[in-house]
Amino acid sequence: MADGRWPLSLSIAVIVIALVYNSNKEAVLNGNNDIYHEHTYLSYLFYRYVLGYKSCCLRLVPVPMQFKLVVNGVFANYILSDDDNN
Repeated sequence: MADGRWPLSLSIAVIVIALVYNSNKEAVLNGNNDIYHEHTYLSYLFYRYVLGYKSCCLRLVPVPMQFKLVVNGVFANYILSDDDNN
């Protein structure tokens, strides 16, 4: 990419990330409640700040990770079960 194409590539990457970020504002992370979600804390930070998720379902997330996410206020909304929106 020494021939000057990197600004175009960078622009396309920024546009794609912006579109993904905006499309995930209403989506719920870990919405599929039938599998065990064992992600790292850094991956949750990536989901929140790069991919734009505002809500996270804490069902089937390890309890220590639930505490870490809630205490640090990573997401704006936490869903505890299918009926609760907190």
